[in-house]
Amino acid sequence: MGTSYVELNDRGFWAHDTFLEGLYFLLAREFNKIEDKQVWQKELITKFNSAATADFIGCVPSYLYYFDTSDKIELLRKSLLYIQKELCENPNFLNNMEFPKGNLGNVVWVNLTVKRYINITRLTLDLINGHLTTDASSPIDYWIVE
Repeated sequence: MGTSYVELNDRGFWAHDTFLEGLYFLLAREFNKIEDKQVWQKELITKFNSAATADFIGCVPSYLYYFDTSDKIELLRKSLLYIQKELCENPNFLNNMEFPKGNLGNVVWVNLTVKRYINITRLTLDLINGHLTTDASSPIDYWIVE
């Protein structure tokens, strides 16, 4: 399993590709619910789906640079908060049958680890809220999962 760096404003975190791909899939699913999508939202949905289903092992792109205004950051925040809430409260929210052919990238999903998806969602929220101050060379001590 490869790892990729998720970055916003020179800060970020390293994440296992499988969880980043899954988060992108969930974000694309949420963004698809938006009525009257703007061009950037349509582009981002395509990129999220591509990253979630293509073979980007070790180099899953960080698309957070699309969120370059406070309104866009707020849309991302609301989506992440919804995803986090559903991951915590709804056991059927993350369902491998919904993934294309039951897989993302090159990984076949059998037992989904919800706690790791909650963690990557929390890390992304911490990053966009300015609470995460790590960069690419920081120790990887932020993956706290039982």
